[in-house]
This record gives sequence, C-alpha cells and structure tokens, in this order.
Amino acid sequence: MHLANNSHLAALHRKRLSSTARLILKRGLLSNDETFLDYGCGRGFDFQALESRGYNSVGYDPYYFPNTELKPADVVMFSYVLNVLQNSEERRESLLRAWSLTRKRMIVAAVVRGQAIIDQGEFTKIGTFAKDWKHIELKAFIETNLGHEAIRLDKDKFLIERSGRRFTPLYYEEVMERVSAMPQGGLPVRARTSWLGRTNGRHNQRILHQLSPSTWI
Repeated sequence: MHLANNSHLAALHRKRLSSTARLILKRGLLSNDETFLDYGCGRGFDFQALESRGYNSVGYDPYYFPNTELKPADVVMFSYVLNVLQNSEERRESLLRAWSLTRKRMIVAAVVRGQAIIDQGEFTKIGTFAKDWKHIELKAFIETNLGHEAIRLDKDKFLIERSGRRFTPLYYEEVMERVSAMPQGGLPVRARTSWLGRTNGRHNQRILHQLSPSTWI
C-alpha cells in the first residue's frame, strides 16, 4: 500500500544554524560576495539566519517556501532532503535539480547510519518517510548521478565542486547491486576513493568485478 508522504513534518524547528550550515561557514565554503541557496530549506531558519548575517541567501521548499524564484546560486546547500523522499527517481531528480542551480559548489548532507548497505526506508508514526544511508551508498548516489567527485566533509556531508574532478556517470542501481554483493567485512580501497574512477565508461562498469581480494580491508 502506498502511503502519503508528509515529508514537510520532518522539518525541524531550529534555534541555531544546522550542522551543515555551520560546517559551510567553518570551512569557508561561502563568502559574503557569493549567492547562497538552501534547496529544500524546510522551515527556513538557515537561510534566514545567514541573510541576517549579511549573506545573499534564499531558500526553497515545496511546502514552506514554494514561491521562491529559483535561479542559479554560487553555493547550494542540499541538506537532509534525500532521507525523506520515498521514491528513488524523486531523489535523483531533486539532486539533479539542486545541481542544475549550482554555479560553484554544492554541499549535500543526509542521515548516515544503519547496518545494511541499502536501507529501503520506512514510514514513521507521523507519516514521514525516513531512509538511512550508508556513507559509501550516499557517495555512490551523488557521483553516479552528477558525474562529479563527492569530497567527504564529514561522515554525512559531501562537497561537489563545479571545477572539481569529473567522471562518466554510471547507473547508480548497477553500482549498488555490485556493492551489495561484496563481502560485509569492508570495502575495497580503490572503491572508497571514488565510485567512478576513470573517465573510461567501459572500465567503470567492470571496476568492481576486477578488484583483487587483496584490496579488501
């Protein structure tokens, strides 16, 4: 049975900047002369707080701020959106939409925890959908869809630069199917570096099968 996803109910009432916004400022990923978009801003505390600090900041949320005029920004924050979207295609489309609005860099965050490589997610008692990501699953999802390297900032946060390393995109489902078949004791060293590796597409499709058992740690 398909249940209605009340994802807007998952938006937190904040009294201080989110961990993602704080990390952006701490790492110097946003300057006062750059524009900022919080894509999937929820109740909007982050972008409003940044605006009050003098940043050129706006937020968009399909429920709370649906009328925001969407236009490209230098820095886009896409924080804890992928956890609340039930449909895998909707996750992909949202990620791609946020990236299409990114001029310089995008910061992606999602709840990372759980034992399984792929968690299908479940509905909570209040009707919100919740999916927990594995760190390597989230990295794979970003890189296979965007074709750009996702640089880890924290256990649940990644930086994607327009000027960064680029790859030939792969099919995310194919990558994760192969990952699921791997032993649970660890991940290949080379796979941890990037799921896309070289720019040769044919090589990318074979890379997970070609790894020697000696690469496991």
